[in-house]
This record gives sequence, structure tokens and C-alpha cells, in this order.
Amino acid sequence: MARRRVALAHALVRAAGTSTCRLASLSLEGNRALGDATVAALCSPRATDSGAAAGGGSGALALERLDLSGTAITPASLPLLGGPALPRLRHLALLGCAALGAGDAAGLLAALRGTAAFGSLRELVLVGCGLGEGALHALLEVLGGEGGVLPELESLEVGGNPGCQAEGFHERVEALRARRPGLAVHWRVADNAQG
Repeated sequence: MARRRVALAHALVRAAGTSTCRLASLSLEGNRALGDATVAALCSPRATDSGAAAGGGSGALALERLDLSGTAITPASLPLLGGPALPRLRHLALLGCAALGAGDAAGLLAALRGTAAFGSLRELVLVGCGLGEGALHALLEVLGGEGGVLPELESLEVGGNPGCQAEGFHERVEALRARRPGLAVHWRVADNAQG
């Protein structure tokens, strides 16, 4: 059964870039067998070249919403998701992708840095990804710093991560909100942009 689900997901990914299919939204939520290979297939030159032939732009797919919640992707997938293959990506959901929280924040932060990475992203869901205190602290710092990281981001959801319980986390969130008033940071039940 899992093999069939993976095969179907890979077929959908291949179809996303064909001239007869222009997906704006793709949900592969809950497919735990899917991981970095799926993201690599989605962002592969073959898929993006056929997307370009369909009028999606130069080597790009038209996806605006992508839900990979509950999959096995790791930080290795993030540079591909934030790269030139998905220039229109506005919403990225990674809820429950536990492998993102494994280890330190280096992979996560490396993907977010750079002027082009996730340039059009408006919503990022990292709920329940196992992100610890160090990873969340670094994430908030990079979002609040100079350099235009995720310049269009309007909503960041990070609740359900162990780092949200750390001493001083609330103060870090408030500091980020002060530096970027247009960014709503959600980290607890019924949270909103005002606190």
C-alpha cells in the first residue's frame, strides 16, 4: 500500500510540470514514505523545463501552495523548495515533519538565507517539527535581522515545537514582532499578531 502511495505521489509530481497540467496547489500531506527524493523530483530540471514549456516561466513550476506536512523531508529539501524551481510559492506547510528538527538549525537556516530563497513565500508552517530552542531562536533572529530573509512573509506558525517552551521564547517573539510588524507569529493556541 505504501509503495502505491509513493508511486502515485511521484506521478503527480511529474505531472505538475507537464504542458497539460498546471498545478497551483499540491498536497502530499501525510505520506510518511515521501521525502527528499520527492522534493528533488518536483524541483528537477526535467519537471521545471516542461513547466517552462507550458508557459510557467523559465524552468519554473506554477505551484503557489505546497503541503508536505507529515512527510519525511529533511533540511536537505529546503534549498530546493526555496530555489528557482518554485518562484511563485506563497504557502509552504511542513506541519509534523519531524526530520526537520533533527540535529541543529544549520540546514533550516542555510535554506532561508540568500536573496532569492523563498522570495515570494507569505505563509510558512513549521508546527510540530521538533524544533528545539536553538533552532527557533536562530530562526527568529534571522527573520528579524538585516538582509531581507523571507521578505514577503506574513505568517509564521511554529507552535508545537519543544523550543516554544524555552525560557525567553515569548520575549524573542515579541522582539521579532516589533522589528517586523507585518509578520504574524503564531506559536500557541489562539495566538494572533498582537500577542
